[in-house]
Amino acid sequence: MTKDEQRRQEIFEKESTRFLSEGFTADDITTSTGAANLIGPLIGCVLCIPFVIVYLIRDLHAFADIEPGWFMLATLAGIVCIVIHELLHGLTWSLFTKNGFKSVAFGFIVQYLTPYCSCKEALKRGSYIAGLLMPCIILGVIPMTVACVIMNVYVLIFGLMMTITAGGDLMILTMIIKAKRVKNEYFLDHPTKIGLVRFSKDG
Repeated sequence: MTKDEQRRQEIFEKESTRFLSEGFTADDITTSTGAANLIGPLIGCVLCIPFVIVYLIRDLHAFADIEPGWFMLATLAGIVCIVIHELLHGLTWSLFTKNGFKSVAFGFIVQYLTPYCSCKEALKRGSYIAGLLMPCIILGVIPMTVACVIMNVYVLIFGLMMTITAGGDLMILTMIIKAKRVKNEYFLDHPTKIGLVRFSKDG
């Protein structure tokens, strides 16, 4: 376990102990890396389908006119936007935490060559989901919608890429939705696994 993982584990255990002492029940809402890498992008692709259909109805040959060199530029832009993706998670979650941006942690997973963002505080369902979905909305859904209005295939492809990139977030959303809603529930990022832990209590 890295020092960063140890620090997140300590924060998680402190929060977990507090909730359990108050009579909450802890439920893991996590998944494996393999499942996230496979199912996540598929969910992202499903979300993209309506936008692609709408665009192709208006311009059936849109993808045939793309300049080959554009894909290299799009890849570089995508790498930059991965960082922006994590910042959007953090900025949104910070709006709902007691300590603001101090309650948001950023890091880099070396083995997957990817940055990450996690929230140190447990959040209500709506607040957690808002931060979870913000990158997909800002970088994916909005560009795809704009593309279908102004008919710009490059904007569409950018939105498609960012939506598929957000597939892991969409997968976690489906896992949260499957967890039956109760009156008192809080969601806390798991320190080492993909997903989170729900602390819930009736009444």
